[in-house]
Amino acid sequence: MMRGQFLAALTLATMASPVLAQSASPMPVVLPNETILRVSGEGSVRTTPEIAEVSVGVSTTGPTALEALSQNNRKTAALVDALREAGITGEHIQTTDLSVAPEYAENAKVDRITGWRATNSLTIRTIDLENLGALMTVLFEAGGNTINTPQFDLTEPSRLRAVREAESKALAEAQDQAEATARSMGMRIARTLLVSDSTVNFTGGGGHIVVTGSRSGRPAVPIEPGQIEIRAKYAIEYALVPR
Repeated sequence: MMRGQFLAALTLATMASPVLAQSASPMPVVLPNETILRVSGEGSVRTTPEIAEVSVGVSTTGPTALEALSQNNRKTAALVDALREAGITGEHIQTTDLSVAPEYAENAKVDRITGWRATNSLTIRTIDLENLGALMTVLFEAGGNTINTPQFDLTEPSRLRAVREAESKALAEAQDQAEATARSMGMRIARTLLVSDSTVNFTGGGGHIVVTGSRSGRPAVPIEPGQIEIRAKYAIEYALVPR
C-alpha cells in the first residue's frame, strides 16, 4: 500500500513539473561570488509642442427641441465654414459631442420643461501654433460660445525620438549609480541581470485658458504652449564582484 502511494505521488510530481517549469519566470542565476545591486534611473527631456487640439462648443436654446437643434445646426455650419476659411481642413475637424436636452424650471415643485438646449462640440487639430490665439478669436466670432483648455502634443516621430532620448538618459543614470556604488564597496559590475520595462510619463500638455461667452474682441487670445516634459524610468539589477 505504501509503495503504491509513493508511486502515485511520484507520477503526479513528474506530470506537474513541466507545467510548473513553463509557467515560472526565468530568474538570472547568481554566482557564489556575486552580490546583487538594484538601482533605478530616471531621464527627462523637455521639448516644444508641435500640435494643438482645441475643443469649441456651440450651445443654443429654443422652445422646442427641433428649434434648438435647427439654430444649432446653422451656427455650427457657419463655424465650420469659418474654420475652413482659416485654413483648417476637414480631416482636422471632428464632432466629439452632440446633444439635445430639456431645461427645467428652477425651484418648481414638479418638473416643468421651460425649453430645450442643443449643444455641438467640435475638436480642432492644428500645427500652426503661432496663430493659435487668432484661431480662438475666429472661433468666437463664428458663433462658438465655449472653448476649453487647448491640449498640446508632439507629432508621432518627435514623440518617439523624445521617448528614446529620455530612456537613454534613464539607463545612463542607472549605470552611473551602479558604478559609483560598486566603487564605494570595493567592487565592480560583472554583468547586468535584469532590466525592467521602461515607465514613460508625459506632462505639460495642457494650456492655461478656459473662455466662455458670446463674443471676444478682435485681438488674438494670448496663449503660451510652454513645453512638454517626457520622463522615463528604468529599474536594473546588476551582479557585482570583488575587484
